[in-house]
Amino acid sequence: MTTGIRKELSDFMSASRKFGAFGHDRNGNIISIHGRELKVENLSENNEGKPYFQAWVDGAQDDGYTHNEAVENALKRAIEAAAKS
Repeated sequence: MTTGIRKELSDFMSASRKFGAFGHDRNGNIISIHGRELKVENLSENNEGKPYFQAWVDGAQDDGYTHNEAVENALKRAIEAAAKS
């Protein structure tokens, strides 16, 4: 029985470490993308208190009205930039 649980856990951990897999915090925000560099800044204070975020993935920058939207937009730009090079 223990072996089965270990295998399931191992399979789960392997799947979660695939290139491009997201890591999340307790609030559901994307805090890492395996194999990529990620930076996110909350600029809501500079936007009259309205939610506004900027994110960089592998140097490609984009923004969004939520943390995850900014990350996903920046990731799309990073993928597009990699495809062009």
